[in-house]
Amino acid sequence: MHRHIALLPLLLASCSAIPAQEDTAAEDRFRERLEEHVSVEAKRRSGEITREVASIEGQSWAGSYYYGDGRGVNVSLDLAPKTGFVFRWNGCMGLYDQNYGAVEEKPGKLHLECELPNERKGFRGIATELVPVNWGKRHYLLRADGMMDFVNDVNAGSEPRGGAWGSHLLRRGDEALPVEGEPMLPAKWKGALLTSPLDGRVIGVREEPDTDDEDRNRGPVMVTLSIGSKRGVVEGMRFYIKDQDSREWGQATAVEADRCTVRLASYATKTPIPAEGWVLSTRR
Repeated sequence: MHRHIALLPLLLASCSAIPAQEDTAAEDRFRERLEEHVSVEAKRRSGEITREVASIEGQSWAGSYYYGDGRGVNVSLDLAPKTGFVFRWNGCMGLYDQNYGAVEEKPGKLHLECELPNERKGFRGIATELVPVNWGKRHYLLRADGMMDFVNDVNAGSEPRGGAWGSHLLRRGDEALPVEGEPMLPAKWKGALLTSPLDGRVIGVREEPDTDDEDRNRGPVMVTLSIGSKRGVVEGMRFYIKDQDSREWGQATAVEADRCTVRLASYATKTPIPAEGWVLSTRR
C-alpha cells in the first residue's frame, strides 16, 4: 500500500510530462522546416515552377500567389501542375515557415500534399484544400474552410483589393487588374454576396462572462439586430459597428426571418458596449 502511494507522484509527473514532450517534438519538427537545406530545396523548386508556368498555356490556377499585411504576415504560394507547390511565410523576424510538395487537382478545388509536417497554428502552416476562384481577370485561391471569410470581405468592401496586401491568396500582379460582375464562387457561397450593404439596428444586448482573459476583455457580447433572412442575412455573415468610436465586429450566429443574433467576441474592456439603437453594417 505504502509503495503504491509512493509511486503516485512519479506516475502523475510522468503523465503530466507527456503533453510537454509532445509539444517539444512538435517544435522540433517545426524547426526542421527552417533548416538551410530545406530553404535551398524550396528555392530550387520555385525556380522550376516559374519555368513550368512560363511554358504552359490555358492553365487558370498555376502561378505565384500572395496574401499578407506587409509586416508579420507575408505568405507566398508558388504552384504548377507538374512541379507542385512551394509555400513560404515571412515576417518582420525573417522566415517563419516553409513547405513544398505535390498539387492534386480535384473537382472544384486543389489539394496540397505537403512533404514536411504542416500545422496551421499562429504564424505557420498553409491550408491544404484550396478553391480556385476567378473574378474578372483576377485569380484567387481561397481556403476551402474560409469561403465565408472571402464573402464577408467582398461585402465589407475589402475585396477586390487595390493593392497586394489582403487576407486571401491572389495571383501576383492581379491586384492591378479590373474585376467584372461578381466573383465566380460556388453556388453555396454566391448566394451570400450582397448587391448593397445591410444595416441593422440593435434591439437587444446581452453580455456573456469571459472565460479566457478576465483582465483584458469583457467577453462576448451578443446583440440582436432588426434584420434577418428576409433581407439576405445568413449565418456567418459579418457585421461592423457603424458611426461609433469602435472597431469591433462580429458574426451572425442565429438568423430568423426578421432578426438575427450577432456575436461580438473578445470585447475590449475600454470599448463601449453597443446599446439599443446602435447600427451595425456589413460594410466596413
